[in-house]
Amino acid sequence: MNLETVSASEDETSVVTEQEETQDTEAFTSETDAQQTETEQTSEQFTSETETETSAETEKQIPDSIEVEKLEKEIQEATSNGQVPTTKLVEYVDESGNAIEGAPETIELGTIADHKNLTITGKNYEFKSAKVNDADCSFIGVYKDTVYWSSDNINANKFTDGQKLIMTYALKEKKHRGQKTWSKKQILQKLKNQKQKHRRSLPNLILISMSLLMETR
Repeated sequence: MNLETVSASEDETSVVTEQEETQDTEAFTSETDAQQTETEQTSEQFTSETETETSAETEKQIPDSIEVEKLEKEIQEATSNGQVPTTKLVEYVDESGNAIEGAPETIELGTIADHKNLTITGKNYEFKSAKVNDADCSFIGVYKDTVYWSSDNINANKFTDGQKLIMTYALKEKKHRGQKTWSKKQILQKLKNQKQKHRRSLPNLILISMSLLMETR
């Protein structure tokens, strides 16, 4: 065997070795990528399952109904921390159902009677009713970021999608300064007094008339 043959053989062996190393490296890389992909898929599946379980547990913790007493405690706790708990699930309307211009976008939580007054510059509104789906509402509160309403101040129901507290008001005519407003009863009494006054003065009027006639004779 001459030197050229030996050199060629060594070159061929080197090429074969490099090819085998390359194939081993590619196989290892492919296997690693496959393991990484499988790990990522497993992680994503685990995360999705965890989120689903957490969401289900959260829904279980939010009841459809709750005691008003518990809602009051939530309000007291928020107030003690310097907060003013409110909700946007409210709409202020007139007796025709039209939205009142300038009305607030929120209402304070708690007893409706404590927050029914509506103050709008230049207008005088009188509270008429507070309803949720045509049912009277006397209390509104929040538990775990969920809004509840009550009609008996004992138990409260969770607001469903699209529900709002409808606060209805009547627009009263603004009284001019110094103008006195008479009730129906006061008007009737005044008319009665005027009638009696005229009755008492009638005899006097007759006497005066007779006296004038005597003097003319």
